[in-house]
Amino acid sequence: MLRVFFGQHKCASQWVTLVIERICNELGWKSVYAYEKVRTEHGGLRALINDENPDFLIIPESNVELVGEIDRPFQGFHVIRDPRDIVVSGYFSHKGSHLLSPAGVTMEHREKLQTLPKKAGMDLEIATLAQIPLSNIYKWDYHHPSILETKFMEITQAPLEEFTRIMVFMDMIEEKNDRLFGMKCFYNRLVKKAGMRAMRMRTEKYSVHQLESTLEQLSFGNLKKGKLKSLGQKTDHYRKGMSGDWRDHLTPQQEEEIDRLFPDIFTKLGFADQSEHVPTSTS
Repeated sequence: MLRVFFGQHKCASQWVTLVIERICNELGWKSVYAYEKVRTEHGGLRALINDENPDFLIIPESNVELVGEIDRPFQGFHVIRDPRDIVVSGYFSHKGSHLLSPAGVTMEHREKLQTLPKKAGMDLEIATLAQIPLSNIYKWDYHHPSILETKFMEITQAPLEEFTRIMVFMDMIEEKNDRLFGMKCFYNRLVKKAGMRAMRMRTEKYSVHQLESTLEQLSFGNLKKGKLKSLGQKTDHYRKGMSGDWRDHLTPQQEEEIDRLFPDIFTKLGFADQSEHVPTSTS
């Protein structure tokens, strides 16, 4: 059965992808990215899946229409975040650390953010993110039987518990001889590094013990301490990796603007009870 990660912009998708890649590598599975450019090159998501036949499909920025293009049985999970935190995270990373691309963050957008006062920059970010990322999570089908829903806060604050829940849902976890399975995982990492993927040993299920090890090695703390070069980052793209940061940066008027653009979005996504506001600097 196909497994799928449905990500959203600024919802820890890069970190979740690192975890998925490690798990797939150790299982001897084939993981495939489904960026918009790659989908276009194949003639759409359905064609990409048929051409590549992945074990695990990674869609870093997903929308409800893409779910409809998957024409085979699948189990997946979807990660969202408080829209206010998406705006704040987007503002800081787009201003300085996010990779530039014609279809994503452009130099023109970055230069605007760097010259505007913070309040005006946040206003610009709200207007920009409303076009795609916030619209995607607002229109999402949160009741799909094959997709487990989770939130940035849950997956980052209790990663072992939440990834275990996700992998149980996707039928990817079972009790194992940890020493033997650990040796298989190590072997698969070696053959991938040597470029000999055909020699991988395939396993269908992962172990909780190995998951714990993977999450420890790929924790936000470790990534922030010196593994960013391997991700092609020049500055700290991960910044704080925390929820509720918006209270220190958004004004009540900006919060109201998000709700105006997407009526009742905080209630729909389950963030309505987190709306206590703290005065913010507009510098």
